[in-house]
Amino acid sequence: MALNRVLKYFMLMMGGVILWFSCAHDFSSDFEGEVDEALVDSGSSWLSEESCKKKEDLVKKEYFWCKYFPSLCKKNEASTSGSSCVATESVLHSTHYCKLDERGNPASQDYIHINGGDTLSGITGGCVLRPIKEVWAVLLNFGVMKPEAIHHFQPVERKDLENFARRIFYVVDVRNTVGSFIGDVKWDVRYYYTVSHGSYSSPKQIVINFQKIWGSSFIEYIRGGYILDYVSPQVTSFVMTQAIKATQYDAGHLRKDLSGDFAKARTQAPNWKNLPTESPAAELDFSNIPN
Repeated sequence: MALNRVLKYFMLMMGGVILWFSCAHDFSSDFEGEVDEALVDSGSSWLSEESCKKKEDLVKKEYFWCKYFPSLCKKNEASTSGSSCVATESVLHSTHYCKLDERGNPASQDYIHINGGDTLSGITGGCVLRPIKEVWAVLLNFGVMKPEAIHHFQPVERKDLENFARRIFYVVDVRNTVGSFIGDVKWDVRYYYTVSHGSYSSPKQIVINFQKIWGSSFIEYIRGGYILDYVSPQVTSFVMTQAIKATQYDAGHLRKDLSGDFAKARTQAPNWKNLPTESPAAELDFSNIPN
């Protein structure tokens, strides 16, 4: 009797699994919003390029990156309204998520917050004790950024979507595959890598937006981004946000994904092949991806 009940339960369970898989289908979706705009405010009050050009005698750089720093301005530097002054490279550029003391040491705690609901969303942020371009090179190291749960991770560069005039220097589509005893679940995520302030050779803010564009309905929606801000020559403000609606994916999974990428930005090796010094790589390197 007990064996019959077990077999009956097993058959019902298998029927449910087969029905679950039979309901799945692949679909495509358009990229939402502006591909080169930050999804959240990192706390950087950047001036426009035009405004900075008017202050070239003070900035004395070939690239623009003016910024408001009321708390760090000397009285004789502040404007009559007391609202701003032009920063120099010696100034510490704290953000909402990465604050430094006057000696340049981190004075803020790491932040992470998860919102529940039908579509989960979350954000994490803090200081990374590495130069901004080095952190960017880590995020371009596809071998280390491959999620543990993904069995096959196949990036393809989309040169047809890159736009140097808008400083969108790289666009990459990644095919994610998770295998199961029923079959493979696949979906594509597109990544846009933009220098939103500064220049390619000396970035001051980098925005990386990503979104699911095709694939299994089990992963109905993914959208997120990274924001890197120059804080000091050896410190970068790191922010990551993500919203996701997926089968068998809960707040614990999202927390692990956010904190995992934050940890990688701090500890993993950069791929300098993908980030040459003066100009973008002619072709991205995907050779070190474990599959």
